[in-house]
Amino acid sequence: MEGFQQLLIAYLEAAKPSAIGFAAGLVAGWLL
Repeated sequence: MEGFQQLLIAYLEAAKPSAIGFAAGLVAGWLL
């Protein structure tokens, strides 16, 4: 369970920039 939690945290840290970029692109597309 401990290893799974660390894996989940690592996944969230890796996915954070792409999620921010996706949200920014979505907002930019909505504004334009």
